[in-house]
Amino acid sequence: MYKKLPTVYKYQNASILNKPTAVVTLISSFLWFTFGLSISDPFIFFPNGIGFISAFILLFSIYKFDKSSYSTVYNGLENNTTNTSLDDPQQTN
Repeated sequence: MYKKLPTVYKYQNASILNKPTAVVTLISSFLWFTFGLSISDPFIFFPNGIGFISAFILLFSIYKFDKSSYSTVYNGLENNTTNTSLDDPQQTN
């Protein structure tokens, strides 16, 4: 999944990234990182700290370049000129 990041930044589209996997990776890396810190084991906290940072970068990329249907629908609602007023049926936004 991480080798797709250059493509995401090149085309500014994160639709090829799997969001649930990125979230689980972030949570898992964080938990193992904190466990490694609590028992003072660098062989656990160091690689999981790197994994946490890379998963955070991945989720930030998904947030920044998400071109999913939700963002398309939201952008369409921003430009919507349909009537949302209940008082005056002739009034439009």
